[in-house]
Amino acid sequence: NMADRPRRNTRKPLPRDVDWNETPRTTAQRGVKRKMLDPSAAKEAEISKMLTSSRSVLTQIDIAEIINANTWDLLSQDVQSVLMTLLPAPAFREFQPAVHPSHPAADTVSGSQSDSSAPSTTLDKNIFTDAHFLAAARTFQDHLASNWLSEAHKEKVQRYEQSVREGTASAPFKDDVWLADHPVENEVPVDPPESEGIIPMPNRTKRPTNPNVLRLHDLIQHSVIMPGDILAYSRRFAQLGLLIEKDVLIVSVNPRDSSVTVLLESGTESRLPTVLIYNEAASVDPPLTTRSMTVTTPSMLETGILDVDGRIDRSKRPNGNPWKRLSVWREQTQTDNAFAPPDPEDPRGGRQNRGTLFYLRDGLFYDRFA
Repeated sequence: NMADRPRRNTRKPLPRDVDWNETPRTTAQRGVKRKMLDPSAAKEAEISKMLTSSRSVLTQIDIAEIINANTWDLLSQDVQSVLMTLLPAPAFREFQPAVHPSHPAADTVSGSQSDSSAPSTTLDKNIFTDAHFLAAARTFQDHLASNWLSEAHKEKVQRYEQSVREGTASAPFKDDVWLADHPVENEVPVDPPESEGIIPMPNRTKRPTNPNVLRLHDLIQHSVIMPGDILAYSRRFAQLGLLIEKDVLIVSVNPRDSSVTVLLESGTESRLPTVLIYNEAASVDPPLTTRSMTVTTPSMLETGILDVDGRIDRSKRPNGNPWKRLSVWREQTQTDNAFAPPDPEDPRGGRQNRGTLFYLRDGLFYDRFA
């Protein structure tokens, strides 16, 4: 009967059920052959690692603690003799400064002076505390930490020296690098103006693909900015708690070199003099407090404005988009629907805000190039 058969117990035996006299079973393990290193080779490898690896213990200690007069005395005479061949002549007591025979002062040197090229035998132990010796030792530590003594770096140096000998080691010409980073086909060429007003779109081999390709000279070509316009700069520096505002008057634009000449007030004064606002700037003499500046990019203009303001050092100026900080204010014309005589109290002479350079650049792109 299957029900009467004893069932096999699968639970692990309790410690009291274990027969401690039973011989423990051993699991056969595959024998692993370990390669025995030659003690001399292992020691040589350890020394090589210490003198070439960037993880060497020599990079973490004061080199003067192991290279000094006390450790020198612990070395054998044979080792000292070998090391002395690596030291310069001033490290020995017998050394006396000598003048090279080709030097004019050699004629006045006493003939009793000893020959500095004579073999030296007595080491001057003050060499271990000499500033030049310690500087050289710490330079060795720096080279060791920089991994300059490794085999990989030595191979790199050898490849470089080989390329110098073969004449293939040369930096790319800076103009070629600039053209590679700024392809000509993505730029908008500057054409001379044909007539007043809107200038036709210039011929180009490739149309710009986005508004960021357009530059300040494109706005000049298409009369987005003109002489007589005011560029109003406004930026709040939250970390410094400053709001800097300044108006600049466009005096002239030069489409050929993409430059804009502007006038602005010195110091923290934000508004322009009335004599410039209601008259053509080229026909009047600006006040002594007015500064002139010629720029080719909005970034250059922003830098000049902040330099003239003088409240924020260049090192403390955060990055930003000057296209969004400058607004164009233009005089109204008789054809404007909302034309009204300028208010004498208006600091911008009745000019209207046409938008930021960022907004106007986008509008120019989608109107003319998209």
